[in-house]
Amino acid sequence: MANLENLGRVAAGLAALVGVLYVVGAVVIGVRLGLRDLPSTAVVAQLPREFLLSTGLNVVLPAPAVAVALYVLFVLAAKRSGTRVVRNAVVLAAVVAVASAGYYIAKAPFPAKVCSPTGGAAAVGDFIGETGDRVYIGGLRDPEGQRRIASVPVAGVGQVLIGGGAHQATCPKAEPG
Repeated sequence: MANLENLGRVAAGLAALVGVLYVVGAVVIGVRLGLRDLPSTAVVAQLPREFLLSTGLNVVLPAPAVAVALYVLFVLAAKRSGTRVVRNAVVLAAVVAVASAGYYIAKAPFPAKVCSPTGGAAAVGDFIGETGDRVYIGGLRDPEGQRRIASVPVAGVGQVLIGGGAHQATCPKAEPG
């Protein structure tokens, strides 16, 4: 019976972790889009949960893991031990995760262009993300000053150009074949 209870606790802990990653990803993407005048509240709810989870994982895992690993190495080198070290490591991980989220929100988006299979531009703007079946681009301002998010089905994508000069790049024409 104790093993079943422990298994339940582990499952509950994993579910809580996934929930936290999902919420962190949604908040980071929502704030990032909102600060760039993109319709974040309507779009975040439509993004695939895998996209939000991976964003949350990118914010919560790499930087805090490196910081905690360096801290633990420092502590081991100083030959300290005890619960205070664990508490400090948890606090350090939380602080670095918040800083990581701030960095992820503030960093400049990558310019991008989605090219159709025929060689025309399907969408031009800031790269938001890509899933197995869609590419998301935060469009440039239209003549009225509005920005929208384009959700381009993969079937309509010949190539995605991301990075320096993508907005001005010419979409390659599809080769007959």
